[in-house]
Amino acid sequence: MDPFSILLTLTLIILAQNAVRIVGKSQIHQSIWNLYLRYSNDQQILKLRNLKAESYDVYKQRSNTSAQDEYAKWTKLNRKYDQLQTEIKAVSDQVSQQQQAIEKYLGLAISVTTTLPLWLFRFKYRKQPLFYFPKDTFPSYLEWILSFPSVPQGSIGIMFWILLLNKFVSNLEFIVKTFSTKVEKPVPIVKVEDLSPK
Repeated sequence: MDPFSILLTLTLIILAQNAVRIVGKSQIHQSIWNLYLRYSNDQQILKLRNLKAESYDVYKQRSNTSAQDEYAKWTKLNRKYDQLQTEIKAVSDQVSQQQQAIEKYLGLAISVTTTLPLWLFRFKYRKQPLFYFPKDTFPSYLEWILSFPSVPQGSIGIMFWILLLNKFVSNLEFIVKTFSTKVEKPVPIVKVEDLSPK
């Protein structure tokens, strides 16, 4: 693989890794779970959806029925509503277990896709220089640090490139957060003697 392809691939992987970190795994899990709930044909999810719709209809009927004037009808609706709530809780517990299993595998998939390629690149291309500096650009000790651990002196290797990219993304995130947060306008402090009549 040529150095430019390595640089580009590493940059994309590190940007994806930092995007996951910034957005948060829990937010990604929740978004994917919401999509799964919306478009899934799973029987438990469909049953839960139907039970909630039926429960809402019974609730509306019960709310429109006077407990004093139509006591028998109201009691029947109330019992049905309580029964539906019990069923909803039981099905929700099953769906919650399913959600935990999906989130477990999803978290594993995210971790593997964002960290494994970096480790493979570190191992496979650790001795390949990504680019060279002109001779005597930096002092020899700095060139040695930039080429650490195993590329020729005067070049930048994969380890240092990953370090630089991560630092760049974290600094960029800091700058964006700093300038995007709204700062309250300070309120001037008024002294008590300034309020007294003259």
